[in-house]
Amino acid sequence: MTRGPLEEGSRYITLYDQTYGSLHLSGRLLEPGVAEKVFAKAVELLEVDSLFANLTAESIKAIQTLAEATKVASTEIPELFMTELASSIAPSSEQMVQIILPESLGIDQLNDNAEFYVEGVFYTPGGLLYRGRHHYDTEISVKITIPIENLVPIPEESRLG
Repeated sequence: MTRGPLEEGSRYITLYDQTYGSLHLSGRLLEPGVAEKVFAKAVELLEVDSLFANLTAESIKAIQTLAEATKVASTEIPELFMTELASSIAPSSEQMVQIILPESLGIDQLNDNAEFYVEGVFYTPGGLLYRGRHHYDTEISVKITIPIENLVPIPEESRLG
């Protein structure tokens, strides 16, 4: 069965973290440097942990390849990496939307045009959301989510992808 860019027999990684009671940690993998640290630790564990003794050589090679790929990706400019990734997936034009990239500012139209600092973008069944904080929030630990439709770019300020 073919679903979008995945054809029957394709290989892929699935992260199950949006389940009842989960800690929703998988979303952090997209934050800068996190995937690199996770896969580096996985390679380290391959060498010392007997739990991985039953892995096939192919699985071990896949983990090592992911570790190398995340090292390269984390040193590149995010816009260039995302453009390369997007072109490799090749979605149709109706599936593509422009977003304000993480570590950039936008204007929250539904909150008195307050500046909003984007820390991440993620998909939910209800649509794409930004995670971050309003510029006036001095308590950094307070993060909120808002629909991408609420946020508009600031000319000459917002980085888009």
